[in-house]
Amino acid sequence: MVAIFMLWGVHSLHGCKLLTLEEAVEKYALHTDAARVERLRLKNESLSYMNYKRSFLPSLYLDVQPFDFNHSLRMLQNAVDGSYFNVDDFSSNSSIELGVEQKLFHTGGTFSLRAGYSFLREYSMSRNNFTSIPLFLSYTQPFWGGRRSNMMERGIKELEYRCSVANCCSAISLVQQEVLVLYLTSYLSALEKEQAYSDNHVDDTLLQITRFKYEEGYVTEYELNQMELQFLESGYLYENAASLYGENMRRLCTFLGLSEETDICSPDKGRLPCSLDEEAVDLMIGRNNPLYVNNQVRMRQAEYELFQKVKETRFNGELSVNYGLNQYAETFGDAFRHPNSQQSVTVGFSIPVFQWGINRNKREMARNEYEMVRLEVEMSEKELMNERYDCVYGYNSCVHTCDVAERTYELSRKQYQLAAQKFALGKISVYELTSMRQEQYAAMRRYYEALRDLYLNYYRLRHLALYDFVRMKPLKEIFAV
Repeated sequence: MVAIFMLWGVHSLHGCKLLTLEEAVEKYALHTDAARVERLRLKNESLSYMNYKRSFLPSLYLDVQPFDFNHSLRMLQNAVDGSYFNVDDFSSNSSIELGVEQKLFHTGGTFSLRAGYSFLREYSMSRNNFTSIPLFLSYTQPFWGGRRSNMMERGIKELEYRCSVANCCSAISLVQQEVLVLYLTSYLSALEKEQAYSDNHVDDTLLQITRFKYEEGYVTEYELNQMELQFLESGYLYENAASLYGENMRRLCTFLGLSEETDICSPDKGRLPCSLDEEAVDLMIGRNNPLYVNNQVRMRQAEYELFQKVKETRFNGELSVNYGLNQYAETFGDAFRHPNSQQSVTVGFSIPVFQWGINRNKREMARNEYEMVRLEVEMSEKELMNERYDCVYGYNSCVHTCDVAERTYELSRKQYQLAAQKFALGKISVYELTSMRQEQYAAMRRYYEALRDLYLNYYRLRHLALYDFVRMKPLKEIFAV
């Protein structure tokens, strides 16, 4: 393909940066705004997952209310005769509380420890009230399902994070495919521009020869006009192709954030694998594709919802144990002397007895939801396998087809040049020359379409497997996510 771009390289590379397809897709596409958005989204998912893991660590909190003043009439009810009367509430209070809370993963319970102090000033009676809570311990524990709920939730969170990483890689891979399409579109206009440029120069020479033959009486005026029309058409095609190439390159450079003083070159298809093995592709798809991870998340969530419905609609209960010390007095020191102890143990049960089958229906609905998710997961995986088969078959077929199309294009160019020489010697007519040019353009289109299908199939498989079959690395390592 060096000969194809020889002339184009002469008149386009002066003062321009040469951009290869690999640089555009593998380097600059990773720094586009779209790729940055996906990385920021993954960062938020990572922070959310980190918060979940840290939620099982002890949390320390401090609540402070420095000052709360109130002066108003408040309606109260007499506890003896039930009559109402208004009292003048003229007071201020302050409080502080320090506590530690710990969720226990293996039991599903929650343990808390806190201590507090409050001060109340009654202005109407010029009296102070100090209340202290030196120690207060509390523990709550569900009778059934606490540990299993935590384990199921942890499994879902881990899968969701894996899914977010895979989704990020998949989204950046889509950005690369978008850059690939922009590059290949620019490459087509570059092919047309170069072809029209070369043909216009050949037509200029042939037109001069045809004019000389016309003056000598070897060709008719119709043939001279036909040759001039061909020269004008090739010039028109060159101007259109040059304009279209400029538009396509502006789109590509804008998307990549590059200067418009940039040019492209022919894609090096020799970097791509000679063929792809279906089993290797299946292995990487099963290991990396976000659909499989997302399906696992959906199944785990459906299982979790089913478990919660069963737990809510059957026997369950909660145990709550509390122990603390408190004291109140009119002076600060007395509020900490001889604190009284307070203990409480609360046991509660929830036992559904008869609800007209509502709970049974809820459980049945949850089981149906689980079954629907399972069937949808199976259908989505079958569709993915069909898509994988089409891409692998298409890629392996395009490897051979692209070589044939490239060779056909090179031969058609040579044949047209030979036809131009024969026309100059008077061995063929202008109609045969025009027919050879049309074959040359058709061969160029077939070559481009074969090259386009080759790259699109490869990057589609790369997207499905989230694996680079050239560098033999998962995309998450290449993207550094």
